[in-house]
Amino acid sequence: MEGITDEFTSVGEKFIDTYSYGYSEYILTGSGPIFPSLKNIRFFVAGDYIWHRSPVAFYEGADFNNVFDPALGENADTINYIYPAGYRLNQGNRQVQVQGNLTFTFNPFTIKLNGSFKRTDSRNGVGVTQFLTASRAGEHQDQTITSSMKITQVLSDRAYYDVIFNYFGDFYVDMDPIFEHNITAYGDSVMNAQVG
Repeated sequence: MEGITDEFTSVGEKFIDTYSYGYSEYILTGSGPIFPSLKNIRFFVAGDYIWHRSPVAFYEGADFNNVFDPALGENADTINYIYPAGYRLNQGNRQVQVQGNLTFTFNPFTIKLNGSFKRTDSRNGVGVTQFLTASRAGEHQDQTITSSMKITQVLSDRAYYDVIFNYFGDFYVDMDPIFEHNITAYGDSVMNAQVG
């Protein structure tokens, strides 16, 4: 097991002359025989979870606190907004990966099952000039699944053959954070009006 993090301070607070970007990673691996008495059936598994709030890049930030147009007098609208220094708004990224295999050894045959799964959920983020649309930063999802089965027969000390079956699946989408997968809502003026 392994854990890594830079979550040593609050968002926007400087610590040891730098900022936290909200990076955390947790890793777990394991392997061995399924049962101690069955040495011919072995497994391996590895899992990884990664979260980071922002890309590792410094942003100066901006202070738009109590900003208004004095020429409008009492009718002036006031803007109160602070874009925090050190990280990019709404650009978090979460990723989960798992992979593993099972190996069955029954001489002269060996059967190996492999599989992997990866899922990413992230936001596209907004810069200082788009800060009023921070809640509408686009969403991204992708998912990949792979699997295979390999059968090997050893015919002699000089010859063997493999039979391999594979499966691969990939899913990828960018979307609005409110309507997400509801594709009919994107062109529906009533539903758009309801969310402003």
